Amino acid sequence: MPSDRRTPTPDLDDRVVRTALMSLPSASVLLVDRDLRYRAAVGAAITYYGFEPSKMIGRLVSDTLSPDALEFVEPALHRALAGEMFTEIREIATLGGAAFEMAYGPAVEDGEIVGALVVVRDVTVEHRALTDLTATGELHQMLMSQTSDVIALTTPVDARYLWVSPSSVRVLGWEYDKLVGRTAYDFVHPEDL
Repeated sequence: MPSDRRTPTPDLDDRVVRTALMSLPSASVLLVDRDLRYRAAVGAAITYYGFEPSKMIGRLVSDTLSPDALEFVEPALHRALAGEMFTEIREIATLGGAAFEMAYGPAVEDGEIVGALVVVRDVTVEHRALTDLTATGELHQMLMSQTSDVIALTTPVDARYLWVSPSSVRVLGWEYDKLVGRTAYDFVHPEDL
């Protein structure tokens, strides 16, 4: 019985993949050969940062990247050419401190490593949000440690102390490790429970 579905062809598959990659504003895929020359470059992230994929093909990676980017990209490509698969996040100063998640791996054809494949994703927004969140957490921790008020974080059910401010030592006379893990009920007179 004939099927209504078309059998995908390599050209169709290639067009679908290219269209999908161009639709993802923060992602790109690069294929680099053993001589560290670009063999394929697809994706909107490349174009956004001023690279023209068609002008990259055949060029050396070292001809297209800034020294600060080349410093970590070139060793990573050699690791991928040796068969390693890994992901890392890097900031690139010459691109305004933009942060990129790069997944590296070997490009294999007929069981032989013929190049390195790199999937690049712009994670600047997420990276900056995480950095801001970390800084905010550090600020809160510093403020909490400097307050003279006794502040405690407890579990909702049994009021077990999870954290107490350092001021608890000065105000209550109890050491941190003597409070954490105990419940608030441990400090109430039995008749007052």
